Amino acid sequence: MGHIITVFLVWAKEKYVKRHDSVCVCVCAELHFNICKEIGVKLDNEQWYDHVPKSVETSLECKVPVLWNQKV
Repeated sequence: MGHIITVFLVWAKEKYVKRHDSVCVCVCAELHFNICKEIGVKLDNEQWYDHVPKSVETSLECKVPVLWNQKV
């Protein structure tokens, strides 16, 4: 029984993280896109809904880093 509970807790945590990340992408991708656009980050896509955030983006002057899904 203990093994089943342990496996379930690991599985539940993994599912939670995946669900959280998918919501973040939907909700925060537009915000990330707009921040990057405002500070002068060169973007691959012209629309926020096509934007795939990278872990670290930097402005053209390399002065401002924008982090995505990073511990701070």
